[in-house]
Amino acid sequence: MALSSVGDRMRHGLSVRGWGFLLLGGALLMIGACARPGRPMGGPEDRAPPMVVSTWPDTFEVIAATRDPVRINFNERVSERPTQGRLADAVIVSPAMGDVDVKHTRTGLEIAVAGGFKAGLVYRVRVLPILRDLFNNPMEGPFELVFSTGGEFDAHVLAGVVTDRITGEPVEGARVDATRIGEEGAEPGPAYTSRTDSAGIYILRYVPAGPFTVAVYEDVNRNRQADFRELQGTASVQLGLLPPRKDTLVTSLALLRPDTTPARLIRVEAPDSLVLEVEFDDFLPPGLPPGASQISVRAEGQEEIGVVAVLWERELDSLRAFRDSVRVADSLRMRTDSLQALADSLGALLPALRAAGDSVAIDSVARALDAVLARLAPSVAPAPPPRQAARGQARGPDEPRPILPEQGFFLILASPLPRDVPHMVRVNGIRNVNGVVEGGGEATVTWKPPEAPPRRGGGGPLEPEPPSPAPGPEER
Repeated sequence: MALSSVGDRMRHGLSVRGWGFLLLGGALLMIGACARPGRPMGGPEDRAPPMVVSTWPDTFEVIAATRDPVRINFNERVSERPTQGRLADAVIVSPAMGDVDVKHTRTGLEIAVAGGFKAGLVYRVRVLPILRDLFNNPMEGPFELVFSTGGEFDAHVLAGVVTDRITGEPVEGARVDATRIGEEGAEPGPAYTSRTDSAGIYILRYVPAGPFTVAVYEDVNRNRQADFRELQGTASVQLGLLPPRKDTLVTSLALLRPDTTPARLIRVEAPDSLVLEVEFDDFLPPGLPPGASQISVRAEGQEEIGVVAVLWERELDSLRAFRDSVRVADSLRMRTDSLQALADSLGALLPALRAAGDSVAIDSVARALDAVLARLAPSVAPAPPPRQAARGQARGPDEPRPILPEQGFFLILASPLPRDVPHMVRVNGIRNVNGVVEGGGEATVTWKPPEAPPRRGGGGPLEPEPPSPAPGPEER
């Protein structure tokens, strides 16, 4: 009996330990399976985006001021990691009254605001389509929840397009803060906020009528303020106050990076004996370039060379014929026929420039044409084309995009530069695109003529090649 009872106890003890090991191993396997990332095994692949099924508050519901978070529930679990940025970047609360805290829950999101949702306002909670589910399916589009804590659901809309002033391209992801301007001495109102989409478009809905300051900036570090190195711009608007009292106001902004230094002259080149290309280290506003009185071109011990016209680089796209004619005039030593070709080219450009409505280019080309005509004999000079002013002309529906700033312009000289003679070019009175004045400087330029073409037969090196005779019947 003693041995038998001992054996029974040993068998009983082994059984308990065996079950213990089995239970412990199973628990570890379950923990490992839960912790292992990846898609659930089995079943069809989930390709459907997450969808909102319920919210608190409900859409257009009027509630009392509260510190409770807004809850947005989805039809499936969403990921804590959006397609870009942080989870907090996927939600925009407008008007912004403090820090926004976005919490991930099993059924969706909880969105709280520091200090709670204040009384007497209409709130927009916007979930951006960077939110995704556990199968990496992003939302099909943004979701917007609008509710009130006592404010009226005004139908006013403030919208616009945001572009980069230098490149003209839309700015994506820029923060837009529209702050209502209070009476003198009063605290400014809340900031209605949004972000631009991939086309640079922003829309602020359910904004009350009144005067607003609209500030747009990159906000790269998400500190909700415009820093010195960020693209930024501001505008003042009146929404629903001035006639006509429109419910929708569109205001567009072109952003710039702040700058406190003036533009400095860095380079002058001579593509032709009558043309100088002037370049600065900063962009210049696309208005009227500096006048000839602010520019001097002089060689040591010689008289100053006059400047006939100052042209922007963008104008040379339309003035290629002008530059080609100048090169021909250089090679033919400014003969009468080359001057006539130059005058014809300039005259042919004026109608196109009038159609484009660029008064600056019209004035510059007209001044250059007058200088060429003055050097032609009256017997061969053509009648100058009409020079009606283009300022104030109404543009059609296909209005061109704003003219972009440039880093330089071209000088058209009254007389050709002598070859291999250094000339000092001085420019002053330059204003950069940020409005900083007192820019300019000086640089040396020397014109070197292009190499002469090879001689042809018995003709001189500059004689043009005669046209080829038409092929005879036996050659066709």
